[in-house]
Amino acid sequence: MVQDIFLTLQQASPKPTASIDAIPVELRLLILHEIADISTLYNLIRASPIYYATVANTREEVLTPLIVHELEKVLTPIVLREFESRGVHLFRPYWALDLYMTGLEFSYEEIIA
Repeated sequence: MVQDIFLTLQQASPKPTASIDAIPVELRLLILHEIADISTLYNLIRASPIYYATVANTREEVLTPLIVHELEKVLTPIVLREFESRGVHLFRPYWALDLYMTGLEFSYEEIIA
């Protein structure tokens, strides 16, 4: 008898389940802005259709910082090598003076090419 009442109460008021999908859109966007790399974003949107829809609706806002971050990881070593090949060592205390003294002029198009 007591067990039946307990089971009835349990079924009448189930425990709320916590889900990352249940949070408001504003918080989802904050979470998306804190993601550091594309593979993490990919895993999240594969695991959650709600986050997939959020990214689809705010594509530029979410993807632009991630793409810039990924490009920085690729381009920074290239730019550093280019500076060093021209005699400018950016990690020395007076690298700006080195750049000025050598009179180097360059464009990003030259560096990337």
